[in-house]
Amino acid sequence: MNKRNILVLLLLTVGVFTGLMIYGDVPKLAQSVSSFPAELWLAALGLALANYVARLIRWLVYMKVLGIEAPNKVKVLVFFAGFSMTLSPGRVGELAKSYLLYKKADIPVAVSAPAVIMERLVDLMSLLLLGLWGLIFIPYGWAVIGLVLLALAIFIFLLSLDGTAVLERLPLLKKWSPYYATSRDAFRTLFSLKIMTLSLALGALAWVAEGYAFWIVLKGLGSEMPIFVAVSIYAASSLLGAVTMLPGGLVSTEGAMLALLQRTGIGTTVASAATLIIRVSTLWFALLIGALSLLLIKFIDTKKEAEASTRVSASDVPAADYVTGSGD
Repeated sequence: MNKRNILVLLLLTVGVFTGLMIYGDVPKLAQSVSSFPAELWLAALGLALANYVARLIRWLVYMKVLGIEAPNKVKVLVFFAGFSMTLSPGRVGELAKSYLLYKKADIPVAVSAPAVIMERLVDLMSLLLLGLWGLIFIPYGWAVIGLVLLALAIFIFLLSLDGTAVLERLPLLKKWSPYYATSRDAFRTLFSLKIMTLSLALGALAWVAEGYAFWIVLKGLGSEMPIFVAVSIYAASSLLGAVTMLPGGLVSTEGAMLALLQRTGIGTTVASAATLIIRVSTLWFALLIGALSLLLIKFIDTKKEAEASTRVSASDVPAADYVTGSGD
């Protein structure tokens, strides 16, 4: 990430936090966040972790069906290291996982890239399905829900026929098009009915976990919102954040959350506090895990290089230096 992108990211982050504080009334928001129960913080973080575990299982399934041979430790660390790229636009930076697999296990990027692309695609589908209930808050929402379900069914059908041709036409995935031509067999495998069904099930489970965390946060702030509404609002907001291609969905996700929460009658302070807490518990928690995983990978590499250097140095010492005189 170049200096310009880092500056934009910092400005967006500062802008989001400042905006939430001002919109929620700084003193009241500070009071709400500071008095939020510690056990509910832990519950929210635990459910976010459940999201990551469900997606990790999906990642390992992809590795298996694509025949990617690498130590399980490498697969797991590479998966979590991908979270360090969460703030890349549209999470395109998560293709770094393919680069890491190439560096650590000599797996060609074109072989593993379909798994990364499929992750993003299935996440979008899962969020779309879970976010449909949020459409009841807009005029003609039920009609929109029906059209979206029909469009999604057609889309999945087209994927099963010729997935790569469909992907090449998607604006969100055009940046990854160089990998399609050399990965058609891999995509054909991942788009099979069995794998797609399992992928969507795990994706839905993952995002329901974070939606449940959102509901717990709202409940901790005194809201009596039904859980299905909270899950839908969280999913719809996350989906909007993803399609806008802004780093980590910053601004768009928070804005959508505030708008939808207030449409349900929640006050500005509670809406702002809930948005702040859930984003810290999900987005920024994921970034922390990703950064730690990346550091661990580098630490392991450094340790291996040091051990290899020690072995080479030892082998360079003349054998006579190890022989002691028996007559001394």
